[in-house]
Amino acid sequence: MQKENLYEDREVFIAKEHIVIPDGKHEGAITEIKLRKYPEESYAYVDFYVTLSDIKEQPVIKFGVNANISDMSKLGLMMVKAGYTFKAGDEISFGTIKDTFLLKRIEFKTINIQKLVKGQKMEFANIVFETIEFIE
Repeated sequence: MQKENLYEDREVFIAKEHIVIPDGKHEGAITEIKLRKYPEESYAYVDFYVTLSDIKEQPVIKFGVNANISDMSKLGLMMVKAGYTFKAGDEISFGTIKDTFLLKRIEFKTINIQKLVKGQKMEFANIVFETIEFIE
């Protein structure tokens, strides 16, 4: 047995009912942020987990943006909307990104997209990036 799998094998998951998130305007908070790296491809993504506050079950939607920061990139545009200012050449740590966004409340629109997953048609709620607005 490999040591790193010892605790993973004991992990317990609870089955839940599928929650349908309707198309339209929603409100929530960014409750988790993760960095997803692909070193062999030399790029990374920042994944945002948004807990919806306007749906009783408070489901979580994940969306990711490229970790590139510029005045025209999705991450850069989000930082500016959240009140963070930067200029070309600034070094911005992942910790700063987390501090900028974690627990921020946002409004946004979702649209349900159908995808084929292992031969089965599934429907997922996607956040429309251009509609994200920070509130408070």
